[in-house]
Amino acid sequence: MDYLDAMLEEYKDGYPNKRTAAYFETMKRIRDQQRRGIAPPDEDYRELALARYQPSAAGVEYGYYIANIHYYLFEDCSEFERSEFYKATVNRRILFFLKDYADPDELMNCGWFPLNFPLNYLRFLKVFYRHEPRMAIDGSTWDSYQVLEGYIVEYGNAIEQEIVRCLRAIMEEYSDLEAAREA
Repeated sequence: MDYLDAMLEEYKDGYPNKRTAAYFETMKRIRDQQRRGIAPPDEDYRELALARYQPSAAGVEYGYYIANIHYYLFEDCSEFERSEFYKATVNRRILFFLKDYADPDELMNCGWFPLNFPLNYLRFLKVFYRHEPRMAIDGSTWDSYQVLEGYIVEYGNAIEQEIVRCLRAIMEEYSDLEAAREA
């Protein structure tokens, strides 16, 4: 989480409000625990999510995603590098998150994940594969996933294909649950 130091440069003279202070203090606590080789408790991730957004989106999954995946997907992250090692590291974190850590219901119910992750991950992969997707995104959540899936089928490696399979299973399960709720 070295990117955090670069982000904190903006607040050398203090935080503008309590929410910003809570967010960065929790991020620093998570970073410090990780540097000591300690897995931060779920409560820290939940607290991070609460500081970042409204309580309805404040799940452990969101906090974990923000601290350990989100910033690493963007080229303006101070740690970003165009290397296979970097891409593989981020991919392993994403796969762990989808397969072993996150509750699929929590991911899909808050809205932030299905709306943002497929687009952010596609943007990330385009940096490495240097190709544009063949399909255009029409703006729907399912459509952005399908464009990501098509892109990975065409260009992605084995771990990226596993990520998209996990993501498909989560999205299909959620779609089935939503259909059952509406019936």
